[in-house]
Amino acid sequence: MKNDVIKRNIEKYRNSFLYEISSIKTEIKIEITGIEKRKNGIIKSEYLEDGTIRFV
Repeated sequence: MKNDVIKRNIEKYRNSFLYEISSIKTEIKIEITGIEKRKNGIIKSEYLEDGTIRFV
């Protein structure tokens, strides 16, 4: 019984953490497109597995 409650809490926090990460990625993506438009140049960027962005 106690384990079920703990598992549910972990799952809940994990989901909210993943949501936070995805919303941060979205904000970064928006900023990058803004930079691209301002400079009128082409900035190529890659999203890597660990959530970092590499500029090419």
